[in-house]
Order: sequence, then C-alpha cells, then structure tokens
Amino acid sequence: MTAPLTEQILDLIETKLAGITIGGGYQETVLAANIFRPPEAPADVRSAGCPAVVVRHNGTNNRWHLRAAEELLIEVQFICVATTYALLAILMADVKKLVYANPYWNNGAANLARRTWVAEERTHETEVNQEAVTGSLVIHVLARADRTNPFATKAV
Repeated sequence: MTAPLTEQILDLIETKLAGITIGGGYQETVLAANIFRPPEAPADVRSAGCPAVVVRHNGTNNRWHLRAAEELLIEVQFICVATTYALLAILMADVKKLVYANPYWNNGAANLARRTWVAEERTHETEVNQEAVTGSLVIHVLARADRTNPFATKAV
C-alpha cells in the first residue's frame, strides 16, 4: 500500500541521505555517514559512529488550499555529528547540497514537492570534553496533496 504523501517525502529524504558521503565532498568518497532516527539522541552518538546524521520530522502544518488541495509544510531537522568542526562543516555542506540537488523530491515517477529550502542552519555549542561536535539544518518542504486522496500530489 502506498504511504501518505508526507511519509513518501520523508522516506525519499532518508533514502537520498543514505547516499551522502563526507571527506572529499558530496558523493566523492566511500566513507558514508551513519543515519539515525529518534529515539537515538545526538548526544548518544559516539566518535566511533561519526560522521552521523540524526533525522527528525518536526511536524507537518496542513492548510486547505484552493481546488481540493491540502498544502503541506513539512519541517525536517538534520542534526549532524562529527569528530571535528572541519568535518562537521563538510557534512553540513553535503546535507545542504543534497537538499538543493532535488528540491522537488522526485521519486523517479513524479515530483512529490513543490519546493524545498533551508530554514535554519547553526553549529551547536559543545563542552570541551565532548567526543563529538554537532550542528543542525532545518529544512521546509512544501507539497500539495489531493484533499480526497492523501497519497497523491495535487497540481493547482
């Protein structure tokens, strides 16, 4: 059975994120980042698990739109974890490249979203004795679902 549009987009984001690499830049090395979902907390990721990205779906704001469409504003947070600030910067840049490489989240058959943008980017303050450093990117994905069929996109 097909998943609702929000879940399809989130699954595609995680699938694309699984291919992200770090070191020489976006998709240029074989060292892949580990992908975690909650309940894994960024503070629980040790240096042996780095580089890593914790993916959080912060929620979806649904609004009615004209012509039997429902506008979905999906917020996804990527918490990047690395052993040094230099590697963290590379990892965060790679996540941004991933987001802007496919802003419509095309699944091979159709565009699932209307646009995507980075809403917030920041490096977190860390303690001196911490094994890893963290930063986060929050993205917004705008999509329109058919009001009568939440599994399909709606063009208006």
